[in-house]
Amino acid sequence: MVPEGDPCLSKTVRVVATAWMFLLMFLFGFVSLVLQLAFWALCLLCFICNARLKELLMGHLMRGGSFLAILLSPFWRVKVIRRAPRGYCPSRTLVMCNHLSGADPWITNYCLYPWPLKYVYKSSLRQVPILGWALRLSGDVPIYFNKSKGGFGTEPGTVKKMFDRCRQLLDLRIGIVTFPEGTRSTTGRLQMFKDGFFRFAVDEHLEILPMVVHSTPKIWPLGSYLASPGTCYVAIGDPIAPESWSEPSELPLESQEGLDGMEVTEISHEQKVEILKDKVREAMMELLKTSPEFDEAAEQPMIEMTTQRGHMRW
Repeated sequence: MVPEGDPCLSKTVRVVATAWMFLLMFLFGFVSLVLQLAFWALCLLCFICNARLKELLMGHLMRGGSFLAILLSPFWRVKVIRRAPRGYCPSRTLVMCNHLSGADPWITNYCLYPWPLKYVYKSSLRQVPILGWALRLSGDVPIYFNKSKGGFGTEPGTVKKMFDRCRQLLDLRIGIVTFPEGTRSTTGRLQMFKDGFFRFAVDEHLEILPMVVHSTPKIWPLGSYLASPGTCYVAIGDPIAPESWSEPSELPLESQEGLDGMEVTEISHEQKVEILKDKVREAMMELLKTSPEFDEAAEQPMIEMTTQRGHMRW
């Protein structure tokens, strides 16, 4: 933890921690980029013939470097409270995680590596020197936000391309990591979910793997470039199979009968989306409660949709 009492000492420790973290991130990012370029040159024909090999190799080079950056940091400690079931590996899976800090992608990658996964990320990160270039080559999935709708608007035509890319990766048995709240929480409370990836899960009949991070704002506060020494927590839930949200028995009791009293035998698309959102939200809340720093009084889930995004400079 950051030393208390002397503000100058605390600031000094944070500067040192930040410099070390950024050094590791950019060092391993540079190594990943060089290796990606080398393998592109050496394995071009193999990549043309085997798309899955290309996606896995380019992704592992990027995510392996990110994993090492966290592993070798003496300032950030990651405690995994709950792991996925033994022997589990995602395939046609959406990994869904809450979002609290800029550290979240690094921390989740550290806990999920070396599973075959790609991240959905905001396209502005591609502009970051070295790391952004490696991110382009890794094959992860950009989402192109613009300033409309409080920052939640997207460039025309890019959402379809994003989901087409996700579908392509899932067909190669590569899972997708997404943050369904759409932006980082300024309060630490679990926000309402955006519909997009839940509709996609229903359409494609996908499995959902819920996971949570906790206390990551303590190691990288919102709105700040300065990191802090500290401990964060991660918990991974049980997979939510498509069958668990596509059966009429999963509807609330008052919705299981039609207007004429007849039993409902089919669930509408909209009902499936809402059932799935509720299941993931409930699973995430139960996982959050496993953190030793969880404050039940202060961290009740939000009940209104966030209308503004963008809490950091990048």
